[in-house]
Amino acid sequence: MDRSTGRRSRRRIRRPALGAVAAVVVGVTAACGVTTPPMVAPPRPPGEVAAEAWDTALAATTTPPLLITEPLSVLDGGGWTDAESKDAWVHGRLVVEDPAGTGTPAPQTIALGGTTRTVGVLSPDATAASVRRGDRCAADCRELVLTDPALVTMRITTILGPTDVPAWQFVAQGTPDLVRLVAIDPAEYLTVPDVTGLPSLWTAEVLAGGTVRVSFPGETPPSGHGCGSDDTASAAETEHVVVVDVIEHADLSWSGAGCAGPGVTRTVDLPLDRPLGDRVLVAAEDGAVIGIDRRADH
Repeated sequence: MDRSTGRRSRRRIRRPALGAVAAVVVGVTAACGVTTPPMVAPPRPPGEVAAEAWDTALAATTTPPLLITEPLSVLDGGGWTDAESKDAWVHGRLVVEDPAGTGTPAPQTIALGGTTRTVGVLSPDATAASVRRGDRCAADCRELVLTDPALVTMRITTILGPTDVPAWQFVAQGTPDLVRLVAIDPAEYLTVPDVTGLPSLWTAEVLAGGTVRVSFPGETPPSGHGCGSDDTASAAETEHVVVVDVIEHADLSWSGAGCAGPGVTRTVDLPLDRPLGDRVLVAAEDGAVIGIDRRADH
């Protein structure tokens, strides 16, 4: 379990406690008239299920797959200067005020991996609607009015690497705060029914030699006092997908009180059988896609 998020992030192998005695007891009971229940196949690992679904979806697409693995909106200039505006932003109460009636821009070409593709761009109002999350705050909370839309670019992380995409920049009415919203038509995103969910908390970097460096929330390295962990990684590669399995080797050799310490970002390097190319990285633990925030191979 990742202490900072509460989310289980990788498989764990525990080192035995000092003085513990390992014992394996295998019991087989045979009695007259007792029927052995049928064996039930264990559920398939999430990463395996996701890899199969992504393989099928990617084989059917003719354009570089686009899926953004970070929030579609950002606040420029630090924190909110107005608490009510922040509350409306967090709860997705967004309204665009655009007296000029800014229309829908022409499609734009963006870089993805080692190639490009053209994407549809939304109008300011449609952009706000695409990220609006509904009314989840108190009935009397105010809406955040966004004004003065300006078409800009926004650096984001995708499943094929970082790229610049069209975005609308707005002024949050009544504040000095600026916000940017990704303006890509959601129809452009590749999604896989029953598989595509929240992106993984992990990120990846593709190094010059083709090795993939995976970063994830973890624990401090072993301290020699029974706390911390080491990590190793392996990959299962298919035509369109690489399933990344990170295993945490936790040092629990100290039999005293539990370990307590801050979560840290850990990394493991994962050599692949062939260059990653435009394949998608999937976490074995939960089947979530992993965003690539840096590439040295393009």
